[in-house]
Amino acid sequence: MINLKVAGDGDPAVIFVHGFGCALADWDAQVAHLSPRFKCIAIDLPGHGASPVPDSHTMPALADAVNRVKQESGTRRVVLVGHSLGTRVITDAYLQSPEKVIGLVFVDGRYYPGDPAEVLERMTAMIDGSGFKGFIARAFPGMFTERSSPQQRDQITRRAMAMDPEFGRALFLESVLWDCTHGREKIGQIRVPVLLLQSTDIDANRRQISMQPGMRTPYMNLVSELVADADVMIVAGVGHFA
Repeated sequence: MINLKVAGDGDPAVIFVHGFGCALADWDAQVAHLSPRFKCIAIDLPGHGASPVPDSHTMPALADAVNRVKQESGTRRVVLVGHSLGTRVITDAYLQSPEKVIGLVFVDGRYYPGDPAEVLERMTAMIDGSGFKGFIARAFPGMFTERSSPQQRDQITRRAMAMDPEFGRALFLESVLWDCTHGREKIGQIRVPVLLLQSTDIDANRRQISMQPGMRTPYMNLVSELVADADVMIVAGVGHFA
């Protein structure tokens, strides 16, 4: 069962897919803004929010959940919107079932290229160094800026720490391996318009930094190279939760 929130009844439907350790409430402002014109559906991915932990932690399994919601949307056309991990999920969802999909929106995605074995070793050490909760406690606060609400920052971090640690660890490693094993191939198969909104990059010290005009990230370059109809834009001066 997938927990979801539906508002509005226009066509196309806009399906919002959150990031790692997140939940549908992250899209409340966007749903409120767009629902007078479109049918908006925000979902809790399996293992997140109020959706139960699934048997499979793979990207295709999460994408299948999105497609089940799409098929039940009751509209002729759908736009898929994904944040962070959600950019990979909606890419897989589109490739699994392109029917009805007229566009994709990628919000602050990431691309980790490299040798899969080396990437897995590095990321496993990072997540296992102090356990899953320790990893979240280190990683999530850096996703915010001084402009961010401390209450929102703490709420989002605590929510991620409440994830099932076994599922969370497996999903995180699956997501970074997706990039270096499938990312380029799959992004290259997109045949609908893409809007990419990028708000952060990773610096030489592996810290998230806010995008500024003129900056480019590997993810922005990859999408621009591989997707024929891609509009790539910067959201400047904000954190990962743009």
